[in-house]
This record gives sequence, structure tokens and C-alpha cells, in this order.
Amino acid sequence: MKHHFGLLITVLLLITVAMPTVAQEEGPPQVGLRPDAPEYALHGPYWVGTMDFPITFDYRDGTSRESKVTVWYPALNPDDSLEAYTYPGDARTRAYGGPLFFPRIGDALLDAAPHSADAPYPLIVYSHGGWGYRWFQPEYTEHLASHGFVVIATDHEDAPPISSMTAHYELSRQWDISLLIDFAVELATPEGALAGMVDAERIGVTGYSAGGFTAMLAGGARRSSVEKSNWCATAEAQMSWIGPLLCQQDDVRDSEWARLLEINEPADGLWPAVGDMRVDTIVSLDGGAHDFGPDGLSYIRVPALLFFARGAPGAIPYQHDTLFESMTGKEEAIAIFEEADHALFSSNCVQGMLTAETVAWCAEPVWDKDRAHDLINHFTTAFLLDVLKGDEAAHAALAPDAVSFPGITYEAEGF
Repeated sequence: MKHHFGLLITVLLLITVAMPTVAQEEGPPQVGLRPDAPEYALHGPYWVGTMDFPITFDYRDGTSRESKVTVWYPALNPDDSLEAYTYPGDARTRAYGGPLFFPRIGDALLDAAPHSADAPYPLIVYSHGGWGYRWFQPEYTEHLASHGFVVIATDHEDAPPISSMTAHYELSRQWDISLLIDFAVELATPEGALAGMVDAERIGVTGYSAGGFTAMLAGGARRSSVEKSNWCATAEAQMSWIGPLLCQQDDVRDSEWARLLEINEPADGLWPAVGDMRVDTIVSLDGGAHDFGPDGLSYIRVPALLFFARGAPGAIPYQHDTLFESMTGKEEAIAIFEEADHALFSSNCVQGMLTAETVAWCAEPVWDKDRAHDLINHFTTAFLLDVLKGDEAAHAALAPDAVSFPGITYEAEGF
């Protein structure tokens, strides 16, 4: 566990260096996943609590479903307990198994009392990847909570055992974002489990893969059927592993989008924005940009940080160099992990989980996953501290001349 490492370093320092006895400020060890973690990848000043809740989603098309919600938040830890929690999943995810199902071993305190002294905290809605789960990336969601954010996630409609993505699932993800915001506000009422903890005026959305696509939609990006069709006709799309998944039955998909949105299919292929206007910023972790293209991305209306993987066999191919020119916001950044696969952003595998079936998700050809996740946490935390909390030091850390990490191609505007 990462906190074991921090405690070990502390013990070694006390043994090898004669130091006067001084009162230490209480709080979690300030460590990252690796010893070389950059500043904003270090554990934040807050202990992390986690709670689960049942939820009923009543959708605007008349359908409904039952799901679960997990919340991560700044917590109290009066007993100085070790942050250690294994996310158990449920019968549905356990029955699914498969290469995406790993037990998620986290660093949080179950049902800990909220740290309300510094509340309210900005709200971050996390959206998992296709066929993923709400606790798919605990090293990410927990980290954000440690820096003073309340993070909320659910199992979307396309969670296991579903094995396909439909137009209804794409749009119900947007409906989930809005309903999760409502749910978080309810939790923060005086009678709620997180009374006073959520600042509904400062809201971000983040997600991985299909969740990154969800985040971009939430920030105002507009689907472009023309851009998607043009990309699917390229040799790059036809030869890639993702092409067959993305480039099929688009006519059926468009018809379903039109039905669910109660509009006619747009003649120019540019679909209306479907995001929630309460969303103030987005962070996308390798979300597919093919559905937007430069035109659709230009409609992102909020500060945006986009991550991509490029160059390795399992990366999603795209003309990444054109993306930054497409965005028109005052604060925007793109960080590309070179020679990385799409699975770089998924949680690391623990001992015993590396099999022939899971190797594509457990192992990277070049990157050490802990190093990559430290960098993801660093960029994301600095970005959210800047745009949602006005942190000037975090803002400065995102300036192009302040970013120099081997293997990262970085562009930014407004920093």
C-alpha cells in the first residue's frame, strides 16, 4: 500500500538522523504511488472516506433502473487508522468476471465521518469506461478526495454484464450525470449523510474511455456524424482494433439518438449539445474523439483537460495533433502519453491477476503504470484545484514551461 511506503520512509529517517522531538501536524502521509511522484500526485491534506448508497434512476424517456452510488470525500480519522479498503463489487460484477474485473484495492476509510470544517467542497462526477464499474479507478477518485473534492460515481447502464454500447446507454450516461448532481446535493442537505459537504456551484465531470466521451459531451462537445463517418472510412480506422467497435450501425445509432432527443436527424450531422449546464469543467481520460472531430470539440464550453494515449499497439488511433487547434476555451490543456496503450489509465493489477486474458490491461509495453497514474493524478489535481478553487500555485504548475516529463507531449492555453 502506498501509505506503508510513506511510514517506512518516516521510520528510516527517525533512525538515521538525530532530530529534536517536535509536535507533528496530524494528517495522512504525503506520498504518491512512487517515490518520484510530482507535487500534485502526493496524497492531499485530507483523509479519504467512502460511502455507498442505493439509487433509482428515473430517466426522461420513461425508463428507470436501480443502481449503486459510491462517494469519496474528505474525512476525519481520529484514531489515525490506516486507509485500506477493498471495493467488493456486487453479484452482477462478480458473475461477469472477464479481463476488466479486478478486485479494486483502495486507500479509504469506509463510512468515516466527513471533514466538514473546510466544507463545502467542489463536486466531481466520475464516469467509468464501457463495461466498467463505479470503483474502476480508486487510485484516481480517492486521490481527488484527498485534495478537497467530493467525488461521486455510479454503475452506468452499460456496466457488466452488458457487452455493447447503444445510443440509449450513451444518453443515459448524460442523464446519470444530471441525476448524480441532484443526488449529491440531496446528500449535502442538513438531513443528508454528507450535510454541508457539497458546493453545487463548483462542479466537474471526469471519466475514462467511454467515460471520457461522457465527460466531453457533458462539457458541451457535440457529436458529428460527418466527422465520424469520414474517420471510419480511413485505413487507420479499418486496421485498428477499435474501428470495428466504433464504426458499425451508425445509421441505427443516429435514428435512436433522434428518437430519444425527440428531434430530426441533423442534415449537417452535428447533433445538439446534451450536457448539463451546471458542469463547470471536464477532464477526459482517453475518451474517443472520433465522434466529435475538430468541429464538435470546438463546442466545449468549459475549461477542459484531455488525456490521450498514443503510439502503442493498443492505443486508440486518431490525429491527436489536430485536437488542440479545435478547442476554443480560455483554459484548456492536452497531455498525450507517448508509446502508451488505451489501458494505461485503468487500475494496476495486483499480485496473481496477470493472466493471458488480463495481460493487455495489466501490462504496458513502455510505461510503468504507477508512474503514469502519478502523472495523471498530478495534472488532474492541479487542473481542478486551479479551475474550481482558484489555486494560483496549481495554475502555475500547468504552464507549458513548467511541464517537462519524459514521454509526455503537452499543450496548454490560458496557463
